[in-house]
Amino acid sequence: MTGRTRSVLLAFSIGANVMLAVAYIWSRHPAASWWGRSDRSSPVRDGSIAMPSQNSSGPATSAVRLWDALDTSDFREFVKRLRLAGFPERVIRGLVTFKVGEFYGRKRDELGGVSHDGPYWKGSNTRIDPRRQSQFSKLYQEERKTIAELIGKPDDLSDYEGMRPYYEAQYCKLPPEKLGAILQIQESLNEQLSKQFSDRKPGQESTPEERAKVGALLLEAESAKEKLLSPQELLEYKYRSSEAASLLRRDFKTFRPTEAEFKTLFPVYDAAMTARKNSANPTGPLAESDFRALVRPEVEALLGPERYADFVQATEPDATKLNIITERLGLPLSTAAQVTALQENITQRADAVRNAPAVPPDQKAALLSALAGEAESKIANSLGSVGFDAYKEYSGSWLTKLRSDPNTKK
Repeated sequence: MTGRTRSVLLAFSIGANVMLAVAYIWSRHPAASWWGRSDRSSPVRDGSIAMPSQNSSGPATSAVRLWDALDTSDFREFVKRLRLAGFPERVIRGLVTFKVGEFYGRKRDELGGVSHDGPYWKGSNTRIDPRRQSQFSKLYQEERKTIAELIGKPDDLSDYEGMRPYYEAQYCKLPPEKLGAILQIQESLNEQLSKQFSDRKPGQESTPEERAKVGALLLEAESAKEKLLSPQELLEYKYRSSEAASLLRRDFKTFRPTEAEFKTLFPVYDAAMTARKNSANPTGPLAESDFRALVRPEVEALLGPERYADFVQATEPDATKLNIITERLGLPLSTAAQVTALQENITQRADAVRNAPAVPPDQKAALLSALAGEAESKIANSLGSVGFDAYKEYSGSWLTKLRSDPNTKK
C-alpha cells in the first residue's frame, strides 16, 4: 500500500469518526442558530460551541458543516473546539494526532528526498535521503512536542500517525508495543549522535576515534533492536533498513528485480557487509565498485548467465539513463546492453582514427562522421524512433562529439 493510499484511507476513517461523532453529539445539544449568522468566524460562544441546526439536509451535510465549524489552523483552538463540542478524549487524540501529522507531513514533503511508492526490493519505497535525515529528525521531534503540548504524550511513539508510513517502510508492520520500543531505541540513538556532533563545524571531517564511537553506538542500537524482534521480524527489518539492503537496492535501481531475486541476493550482500564491519577497519571507506567485485562471483552463480548480464548492465555507472529509456519503452535490459556494447565498439574505432598520424584531418572527419552515422542507425534500429530521440537527448552527447571532433580540424 502506498503512502498516498494510506493518507486517503486515514482521512476517510477520520471522516467516518466525525460522522459518528455528529450522531453522538446531536442528541446531547439543542439546535442553535449559528449557521444563520453572518459572523461565523468561530462557533465558540460563551464557553460553549454552537451546533448546526437539524434540517432536511441530513446528517452527511451536517457532518461536513460541523467539521468546517471545528476546523482551524490554530491547533490549540482546534483542541478547545473539540472539547467544547463534547468529543471523547480518544476521538480528540485521534483527530489532533492526524491534523498535526498532516501539517508536519507537508513540511516533510517540502524537504524532498523521500520516495513513497513501490515495493521495498526495488528501492522506491518510503525512505529518507540520508542527506535529509537530520532535518526529518528535527521535524519529527517538533511533531512529538506539539502533540504532547496539546493532548499529552501518547502511550507509545507509534501513535504519531504523520510518521506511520515511514515506520512501516522501515520496520514493516510490527505490533504497536514492539514498534514503540524500537522507536525509543532510535530516539535515544539520535540524541547521542546529536550530542556527538553538536560542536562540529560545517565540512569538518570526523576523526578515526569519532567514527569508531559512532560505529559502536550504531551497533549497540541495532543489537538492542534485534533482541526485541522475532527472527522473521528481524529479517523483514533488514530487508528494509540494513546497509546491505540499501546497497542492493541501489544496484537494483534499473535491474527490474523480482522479490525472489532480492531475497536470493540479500544474504550475499548482508554476509559481505557483516564481514566488513567485523574486519580490522570497519569504519573505513569501501567503494561500491570494490564491494560489487567482492560479491560478484556469488551473484553470478545465483542469477545465472542471462540475468547476471542484466545485472552488469544495471550497475554500469554511465548507463542509468539508457536503462530507464529501455524500461519505459518496454524493451529488455539486453537491448540496453547492446547499445552500451555498440558505444564501446564505436568509441574504440573512433580513437583509432584520431590516433592515426598518417590520416589527414579532413579524412578523419569523414571517417568519424561515418562512425556516427553507423552508430545512429544501429541505435535507432534497437530503440525505435521514439527511443532514439530520447537517447540523443539524454545520453547521446558522444554522438555529437564524433561529428564535431576538434582533432579533425586543419
